[in-house]
Order: sequence, then C-alpha cells, then structure tokens
Amino acid sequence: MMVDQHGNVQLCFFMRDILNGRALGNVRQSSLRQLCESGLATEARGVMARCRRNCGMLNCHRKQAAS
Repeated sequence: MMVDQHGNVQLCFFMRDILNGRALGNVRQSSLRQLCESGLATEARGVMARCRRNCGMLNCHRKQAAS
C-alpha cells in the first residue's frame, strides 16, 4: 500500500493505470480500513492477482510467462 503526499492511497505502482486513473481514496477523508475493505479495493486486488507487469514489488514471481 502506498500513500502519496496528498493522502491518496494505491495498492501498487500501476494501480491508476489498471483502474482508469483511480486511487482507492484519500486517507484525509476515509480510514485505511474503509479504503482497504471497499469495493474498489476488491476490484483492484482482482486485477492485481492477474497482473504480470514487472513493477519491482513482486518481480521475483510475477514475471511474464515465456512465449
């Protein structure tokens, strides 16, 4: 989980790319628990489970399959 200097919460480096520019929300307006249990967080985790982009967070076991 990442929180930027404005309080916007993301679960991964590419989250805004894979969720059409959306962050989970802002910690100045909602608690981390509310953000992590939200419908958008559930959607984001589903996308992340299928993601194979080499983001640096999980690159040891999320590399793209060899073609």
